[in-house]
Amino acid sequence: MKNKYFFSIVYGLCAYLLFCTTCFSQTYKVSDDFSSTNNPNSVWSYGWSTKEGKEFNIYEKTSTFNEILLWIADIPNSSCVSYNPTNQLLYGNNGTNSIEAKSVGFHPGNNGERAIIRWTSPNSRKYLIKTIVKGRDHVYPTSTDVNILHNSKIIWSTNINSFNEPISFSKELFVNKGSYIDFSCGYGSNNTWIGDTTGIDIIITDANETELNFNAKEAFNNEQNPNGVWSYGWMDNEFNAFQAYTNSKVILDSVPVWFGNSDPPSIWKNTSKNNVYWGVEPNQLSLHPGPSQEPSVLRFTAPTYGQYSLSGQFFPGDSGSMKVAILQAKDFIWKGVNQGSFSFTRLLKRNETIDFAVYGGYCCGNTPLEVNISLLVSEPPVKGCLSVYGIPINQGSVSLIQSGEYHQKVSLDSDGCYIFERVIDKKPFSIIIRANE
Repeated sequence: MKNKYFFSIVYGLCAYLLFCTTCFSQTYKVSDDFSSTNNPNSVWSYGWSTKEGKEFNIYEKTSTFNEILLWIADIPNSSCVSYNPTNQLLYGNNGTNSIEAKSVGFHPGNNGERAIIRWTSPNSRKYLIKTIVKGRDHVYPTSTDVNILHNSKIIWSTNINSFNEPISFSKELFVNKGSYIDFSCGYGSNNTWIGDTTGIDIIITDANETELNFNAKEAFNNEQNPNGVWSYGWMDNEFNAFQAYTNSKVILDSVPVWFGNSDPPSIWKNTSKNNVYWGVEPNQLSLHPGPSQEPSVLRFTAPTYGQYSLSGQFFPGDSGSMKVAILQAKDFIWKGVNQGSFSFTRLLKRNETIDFAVYGGYCCGNTPLEVNISLLVSEPPVKGCLSVYGIPINQGSVSLIQSGEYHQKVSLDSDGCYIFERVIDKKPFSIIIRANE
């Protein structure tokens, strides 16, 4: 009876909440968000570069041609980013290039300057990035190269030598807050900008579900630090402030390494198929303390409030005698010598940290570590049925909202019932009901 009363109240307030239901999952679409007055424009910036991945220059001038809106540089024969705000096809200055209705295009510069559309992540989370590019000059035709970069690293590249033949890209990618994705257009292998108008559509959305499982070994790379929920660094011998490693390299062709001012302290992974290096088996992650026995630290940062299950093992590794420990803030919650397995749960606030440390020695100190962390979800799931005066509400939807999480939405079934299987445990939530008219 209590549940029915609660949902009747929410249903009664529904009329005031309907406008929020379209805002549950943020979507960034380059054409819908385009601005001819602001640059940067919220998460979007329009600019250019002469060195791919090395610089980004904001366009400072605007222009128009045949109702097409343009961002350009203050140099002759500039690259540009363009937008057609009308409901019809518009042609550019040479009559052979065009921009489709309500669409964005970009064009390289005469001296090889690359036109760039930059998206800067407002949060640290996984996003689905979708892009379609195509040539928009029907005579020459278009001959450009298009790259997508995560920060300064190219994650996708294609060559366009056609008119109006779409080439697509789709990828889920974890992007840290303040990191960026660049969509970059150059003048291709023919080294000329003539006929190089290129259409582009970009849609970036939150990935559909909250990540529940985190494996340090599988996630490791030496290209990004922090790397999602994982950070690689070291502390002094009193376990004071965490300092992230800023140096990385690859040794022996199969050992990516993060290290500090000296090498070690370090964190690295043996990615070889058959070779054992310094007591570390293939596909193992290893921590090595510094020359003054300072701890090498693998840090996990909770992406949301919740109950987490932590399990894993420190392995003996090389021949040195090391201390191993797990800390929450500066408090030790587990200790060992050289090796040991662990399994426990902890309630963590968002951005609270768990540190896995190897310390107390130096020589021959490589110590492999396996860590698996899972965010526990509610058991049983959240479910219910809705009715008014005994008549099921079976035409509508129900949304479940937990702060800091991806909002979920399901349709009511024929009996007016709903179910949410993946709800973060021990975290308050709200239910919003929307009935179809």
